[in-house]
Amino acid sequence: MFLYRDIEFLKRTIKVSNIPTNLSIDQIINLFSDGRFENIHIPVDNLDNQIGFTYITFDTSQHCQQFISNIIGTNKYCFINNDTYNGPVLVEQYDLPEYIDINDRIQLRITNMSDSDDNIATKIGQLYINMNKKMKKEINDGLDQIKQYEKQEEIQKLKELEKLKNEAIDELKAIGQ
Repeated sequence: MFLYRDIEFLKRTIKVSNIPTNLSIDQIINLFSDGRFENIHIPVDNLDNQIGFTYITFDTSQHCQQFISNIIGTNKYCFINNDTYNGPVLVEQYDLPEYIDINDRIQLRITNMSDSDDNIATKIGQLYINMNKKMKKEINDGLDQIKQYEKQEEIQKLKELEKLKNEAIDELKAIGQ
Protein backbone atom coordinates (compact mmCIF):
# COMPACT_ATOMS: atom_id res chain seq x y z
CA MET A 1 0.00 0.00 0.00
CA PHE A 2 1.28 3.46 -0.79
CA LEU A 3 0.15 6.89 0.27
CA TYR A 4 -0.62 9.60 -2.25
CA ARG A 5 1.48 12.10 -0.31
CA ASP A 6 4.51 9.89 -1.01
CA ILE A 7 4.05 10.11 -4.76
CA GLU A 8 6.30 12.59 -6.50
CA PHE A 9 4.75 14.16 -9.57
CA LEU A 10 6.79 14.07 -12.71
CA LYS A 11 6.82 17.19 -14.76
CA ARG A 12 7.87 15.66 -18.02
CA THR A 13 4.60 15.20 -19.92
CA ILE A 14 2.83 17.92 -21.88
CA LYS A 15 -0.48 17.96 -23.68
CA VAL A 16 -0.52 19.70 -27.03
CA SER A 17 -4.04 20.77 -28.02
CA ASN A 18 -5.67 22.22 -31.13
CA ILE A 19 -3.50 20.29 -33.57
CA PRO A 20 -4.95 20.40 -37.11
CA THR A 21 -6.63 17.06 -37.70
CA ASN A 22 -5.45 16.89 -41.31
CA LEU A 23 -1.80 16.58 -40.25
CA SER A 24 -0.45 13.08 -40.55
CA ILE A 25 0.87 11.30 -37.49
CA ASP A 26 4.39 11.47 -38.99
CA GLN A 27 4.08 15.25 -39.40
CA ILE A 28 3.04 15.61 -35.77
CA ILE A 29 5.96 13.48 -34.60
CA ASN A 30 8.34 15.55 -36.77
CA LEU A 31 7.09 18.79 -35.16
CA PHE A 32 8.30 17.61 -31.76
CA SER A 33 11.15 15.32 -32.73
CA ASP A 34 14.13 16.99 -31.16
CA GLY A 35 15.29 13.62 -29.88
CA ARG A 36 14.59 14.36 -26.23
CA PHE A 37 11.18 12.81 -25.93
CA GLU A 38 10.50 9.37 -24.54
CA ASN A 39 7.01 8.87 -25.92
CA ILE A 40 4.50 10.62 -28.15
CA HIS A 41 0.93 9.41 -27.71
CA ILE A 42 -1.52 10.57 -30.38
CA PRO A 43 -5.10 9.54 -29.57
CA VAL A 44 -7.05 8.43 -32.63
CA ASP A 45 -10.69 7.61 -33.23
CA ASN A 46 -12.00 4.26 -34.42
CA LEU A 47 -11.10 5.14 -38.03
CA ASP A 48 -7.47 5.94 -37.10
CA ASN A 49 -7.99 9.69 -37.56
CA GLN A 50 -6.18 11.75 -34.96
CA ILE A 51 -8.44 13.72 -32.64
CA GLY A 52 -6.54 17.02 -32.45
CA PHE A 53 -4.34 16.67 -29.40
CA THR A 54 -1.33 14.65 -28.34
CA TYR A 55 0.71 13.84 -25.26
CA ILE A 56 4.49 14.12 -25.30
CA THR A 57 6.57 12.59 -22.52
CA PHE A 58 10.14 13.86 -22.40
CA ASP A 59 13.06 11.83 -21.12
CA THR A 60 13.67 14.27 -18.24
CA SER A 61 11.70 17.00 -16.53
CA GLN A 62 14.47 19.48 -17.45
CA HIS A 63 13.97 18.81 -21.17
CA CYS A 64 10.23 19.23 -20.72
CA GLN A 65 10.65 22.58 -18.95
CA GLN A 66 13.19 23.69 -21.56
CA PHE A 67 10.75 22.85 -24.36
CA ILE A 68 7.93 24.77 -22.66
CA SER A 69 10.15 27.79 -21.99
CA ASN A 70 11.23 27.90 -25.65
CA ILE A 71 7.65 28.30 -26.86
CA ILE A 72 6.79 31.87 -27.80
CA GLY A 73 4.42 33.77 -25.50
CA THR A 74 3.34 33.45 -21.92
CA ASN A 75 0.26 31.40 -22.81
CA LYS A 76 2.41 28.70 -24.41
CA TYR A 77 0.95 29.04 -27.90
CA CYS A 78 2.73 28.15 -31.10
CA PHE A 79 1.54 28.21 -34.69
CA ILE A 80 1.72 25.55 -37.37
CA ASN A 81 1.57 26.51 -41.04
CA ASN A 82 -1.12 24.39 -42.59
CA ASP A 83 -3.71 24.48 -45.37
CA THR A 84 -6.47 25.04 -42.85
CA TYR A 85 -6.17 27.45 -39.95
CA ASN A 86 -7.55 26.27 -36.67
CA GLY A 87 -5.79 28.68 -34.36
CA PRO A 88 -2.70 28.41 -32.24
CA VAL A 89 -1.50 25.13 -30.80
CA LEU A 90 -1.70 25.17 -27.00
CA VAL A 91 0.95 23.41 -24.93
CA GLU A 92 0.13 22.59 -21.29
CA GLN A 93 1.94 20.78 -18.50
CA TYR A 94 0.35 17.36 -17.91
CA ASP A 95 1.52 15.77 -14.66
CA LEU A 96 1.56 12.03 -14.05
CA PRO A 97 2.41 10.32 -10.77
CA GLU A 98 5.93 8.88 -10.81
CA TYR A 99 5.26 5.54 -9.15
CA ILE A 100 1.80 4.03 -9.43
CA ASP A 101 0.29 0.82 -10.69
CA ILE A 102 0.85 0.42 -14.45
CA ASN A 103 -2.89 0.05 -15.09
CA ASP A 104 -3.57 3.33 -13.30
CA ARG A 105 -0.75 4.98 -15.26
CA ILE A 106 -2.24 3.77 -18.55
CA GLN A 107 -5.66 5.02 -17.46
CA LEU A 108 -4.17 8.41 -16.60
CA ARG A 109 -2.41 8.63 -19.96
CA ILE A 110 -5.52 7.70 -21.89
CA THR A 111 -8.16 9.66 -20.04
CA ASN A 112 -8.19 12.54 -17.65
CA MET A 113 -11.85 13.14 -16.83
CA SER A 114 -11.15 16.69 -15.69
CA ASP A 115 -9.91 17.47 -19.21
CA SER A 116 -12.74 18.36 -21.56
CA ASP A 117 -10.99 16.86 -24.62
CA ASP A 118 -10.47 13.53 -22.88
CA ASN A 119 -13.98 13.61 -21.45
CA ILE A 120 -15.48 14.13 -24.91
CA ALA A 121 -13.22 11.47 -26.42
CA THR A 122 -14.29 9.04 -23.68
CA LYS A 123 -17.97 9.79 -24.28
CA ILE A 124 -17.53 9.37 -28.04
CA GLY A 125 -15.70 6.10 -27.45
CA GLN A 126 -18.49 4.90 -25.15
CA LEU A 127 -21.11 5.88 -27.75
CA TYR A 128 -19.14 3.94 -30.35
CA ILE A 129 -18.96 0.88 -28.08
CA ASN A 130 -22.70 1.08 -27.33
CA MET A 131 -23.57 1.51 -31.01
CA ASN A 132 -21.25 -1.35 -31.93
CA LYS A 133 -22.89 -3.64 -29.34
CA LYS A 134 -26.36 -2.63 -30.55
CA MET A 135 -25.37 -3.19 -34.19
CA LYS A 136 -23.89 -6.63 -33.37
CA LYS A 137 -27.08 -7.56 -31.51
CA GLU A 138 -29.24 -6.43 -34.43
CA ILE A 139 -27.05 -8.36 -36.87
CA ASN A 140 -27.16 -11.49 -34.71
CA ASP A 141 -30.94 -11.17 -34.30
CA GLY A 142 -31.28 -10.74 -38.07
CA LEU A 143 -29.07 -13.77 -38.71
CA ASP A 144 -31.12 -15.82 -36.24
CA GLN A 145 -34.31 -14.80 -38.06
CA ILE A 146 -32.77 -15.75 -41.42
CA LYS A 147 -31.62 -19.12 -40.06
CA GLN A 148 -35.07 -19.75 -38.60
CA TYR A 149 -36.72 -18.80 -41.91
CA GLU A 150 -34.32 -21.03 -43.87
CA LYS A 151 -35.00 -23.90 -41.47
CA GLN A 152 -38.76 -23.45 -41.91
CA GLU A 153 -38.32 -23.39 -45.70
CA GLU A 154 -36.22 -26.56 -45.55
CA ILE A 155 -38.84 -28.29 -43.40
CA GLN A 156 -41.54 -27.18 -45.85
CA LYS A 157 -39.53 -28.52 -48.81
CA LEU A 158 -38.98 -31.84 -47.01
CA LYS A 159 -42.72 -32.08 -46.35
CA GLU A 160 -43.46 -31.37 -50.03
CA LEU A 161 -40.89 -34.00 -51.10
CA GLU A 162 -42.44 -36.52 -48.69
CA LYS A 163 -45.89 -35.72 -50.10
CA LEU A 164 -44.65 -36.13 -53.70
CA LYS A 165 -42.93 -39.38 -52.76
CA ASN A 166 -46.12 -40.72 -51.19
CA GLU A 167 -48.14 -39.67 -54.26
CA ALA A 168 -45.62 -41.40 -56.55
CA ILE A 169 -45.80 -44.58 -54.43
CA ASP A 170 -49.60 -44.47 -54.53
CA GLU A 171 -49.55 -44.05 -58.35
CA LEU A 172 -47.12 -46.98 -58.72
CA LYS A 173 -49.36 -49.11 -56.55
CA ALA A 174 -52.38 -48.10 -58.65
CA ILE A 175 -50.55 -48.97 -61.88
CA GLY A 176 -49.31 -52.24 -60.42
CA GLN A 177 -52.81 -53.44 -59.60
